[in-house]
Parts: sequence; structure tokens; C-alpha cells
Amino acid sequence: MPKQAATLHNEACAQALFARVDGGVGAWRERRLFGGVCLDGPQGLFCIVFGGRLYLRVDDVTRARHERAGMTAFQPYGGRAMRGYYEVPDDVLADGAQLRQWMQAAAELPRRGESV
Repeated sequence: MPKQAATLHNEACAQALFARVDGGVGAWRERRLFGGVCLDGPQGLFCIVFGGRLYLRVDDVTRARHERAGMTAFQPYGGRAMRGYYEVPDDVLADGAQLRQWMQAAAELPRRGESV
């Protein structure tokens, strides 16, 4: 897919996802990164939409939940994984309330190197 088409696809996916949880995740700012769409909250970047998929920031507890669901780490350019962000399972994407909970949990994680 050409870069411009991929960016438009990511933006359309992001808008659809964000509309489903608007108001339920707290304050956030949308920005472009890695050719995808990201959300920043008070604790920093917590959500990435890339390649039509949603990735959320994880810690050891939430990473295990993603891995049990068979999800993988974010790999923006194929090679090296960004293990701090994992894909969200389809069943969570299909359930607006559950998606809101997962996104809220990701938004509340402290920045790397900080404690709660």
C-alpha cells in the first residue's frame, strides 16, 4: 500500500476507534508518529494505530494479558519490536466497554522509569 494510502487508512481506523471511546479514556492529544496515529495522555504516549491495528502501552501485568490472547508487540518497520506496546485482541475491539477499560489502563501507566 502506498505511504499516503496507508496513512489515510490509519487515520480512518483511528477515528473510528477513538469515536467509540471518546470521553471514556480521559484527556488525550492525537498526533502522527511512525506513519500511524497515536494518542498522548497525561502520562505520555499510550495508544498507536498502525496498519489498521490498535496497540496499547503495557507493563508486566498487562503485557501478560496481551500475550495470553496471542497478541504481539508493535513492530512499526518489521524487524525490531517495541515491547512496550502490544496489539489489542479482536474481542476487546468488538466490545466498546472493554476497549475503554483497556485504553484507560494503558493511559494510566506511568512513563517508563517512573513509579506510581
